[in-house]
Amino acid sequence: MCPSAARLKQETSLRLESNRLEAVDNGFCGARVVTTAAIGYRIGGFHCYHKFSDLLELTKSKMAIRAYVDNKFIRRFLYISIGCFLFMLWGLYDGLVTKPSELKRSLKYLELIEKRDKDEITEDQRSEMWQKAANENNWAISQPDKPKDVQNDVYFQWFVFGVGLLLGIFFLLKYLRLLNSWMEADDAGVTTSWGESLQFKQIKSIDKRKWAIKGIAKVNYADHAGAERVMVFDDFKYQRESMGEIMMLAEAGLSDEQITGGQRQLKAGSSQDLLLDDD
Repeated sequence: MCPSAARLKQETSLRLESNRLEAVDNGFCGARVVTTAAIGYRIGGFHCYHKFSDLLELTKSKMAIRAYVDNKFIRRFLYISIGCFLFMLWGLYDGLVTKPSELKRSLKYLELIEKRDKDEITEDQRSEMWQKAANENNWAISQPDKPKDVQNDVYFQWFVFGVGLLLGIFFLLKYLRLLNSWMEADDAGVTTSWGESLQFKQIKSIDKRKWAIKGIAKVNYADHAGAERVMVFDDFKYQRESMGEIMMLAEAGLSDEQITGGQRQLKAGSSQDLLLDDD
């Protein structure tokens, strides 16, 4: 391991210890045990200091860095889903109400035209009968489209309904799938809410070509069966500060040659910080 990587690993471990100590102070897991050990240290001296350290390490091992999904990111899927369902309702209303009424109007107009052409009625009679029919049905007096064209509009509105329904369901399911999802890292590796996991020792390389610009990095690793797999780190989708810390942990055991397409994560925070540092 290169000196810089070793230093990063040490700094990351110290940061984890600091975070976990803060959790202990706030009453999280292990607080009662550590408090008891601290009292023992004050009474018993140096020997109890070692007991306190052992208990602290036990407490540390139970803590982890968790990056929850960014609510701003997933809300867009909810908004798109709502928009698609409104689009669907528009198609449904036009397909059931607006266009069938328009088709009825067009057929009535065509019927009067055919009677006039067959000399069954005069043009004045046709005009009078059309005026009467329009008033009775609240139709526009203007000449309607041909029945064939109106029927095609009816089919199109049902197409709009189908597309809106499918897209609405797709984006709603996407929102629900991502809701409350997370990525979590401890000293050993990374786990996710959807069941994907890796150990840091399994990592072969990290592709960071899109990390500084889009917050996306591809972590290449070999699973327990030896198969090549990829886990995606995304600090646009998940909380950026926590994803930066997870990236630091993932890179701590790697050489600079194993980190391609970008810089090593030198501090916790957003991938965008790298662009600011370059400036």
